[in-house]
Amino acid sequence: RDAMHLHFEPHELSGEEVLEVSGLAKHFGSRSLFSDLSFMIRRGERVGLIGENGTGKSTILKIINELVAPDEGTVRLGAKVRIGYYDQEQQVLDPAKTVFDELHDAYPDLDNTEIIEAFQNKQIDAFFITGGFPHASVTDVSLKRDIEIIDYSEEFIEQLHEKYSFFVPATIPGGTYEGVAEDKLVPAINATLVAADSVSEDVIYELTKSLFENVDELTNAKKSYITPEYAIQGVPTKAADLEAGIDYGSFHPGALKYYKEIGLIAD
Repeated sequence: RDAMHLHFEPHELSGEEVLEVSGLAKHFGSRSLFSDLSFMIRRGERVGLIGENGTGKSTILKIINELVAPDEGTVRLGAKVRIGYYDQEQQVLDPAKTVFDELHDAYPDLDNTEIIEAFQNKQIDAFFITGGFPHASVTDVSLKRDIEIIDYSEEFIEQLHEKYSFFVPATIPGGTYEGVAEDKLVPAINATLVAADSVSEDVIYELTKSLFENVDELTNAKKSYITPEYAIQGVPTKAADLEAGIDYGSFHPGALKYYKEIGLIAD
């Protein structure tokens, strides 16, 4: 089996004294869980609570996190100490929420710039981002911190596409970002040009034809990805078209005429 090695670095260094517990006691009726409990934890120390069930291990942690009040004693956090706590009953989590909901609640309003800054500052260890590659923000952060781009299997992306037809496969070439030497297969969403039904077939045909037959004139750094073959991927199909046996996407008649003309879509 492969071993997992995790390393967490603090965003902010605490003081030398991390936690001081003095004379702590907790009783439930006539039953005493513990009394006169005192200890000190200093920065860099690793401490585990060991004991039989019912001896108060979870209660101690809840007192430290101010979820339960002690009957006696005090708990003092050191300078710049913040607690991360995941209790075994998961009482701090909402059972109706997904993992992503919980993460979003922790960072609800971050834009791409703030997400990148949080990653650079090691406040978060991973993030999703949508945009063409090379993405300027990812390029910038790859020059300041080692990054890894998650690689997906073809099977996974096929399953994703079957459920959500707008997802298509895309390969980020090795070397696009500093320190990422291998190609990475990722799910992507194509940029879509939307036109009103009232725009004539001839106008959309000429627009589509002009775009794809003059790509070399474009100055966009990502123009190599502007191809008819790529454009027809991931286009959703309206229910009415599906009922009519169309399964390649719902295109404007003018765009469809061009794609059929060049042989990408069969009549």
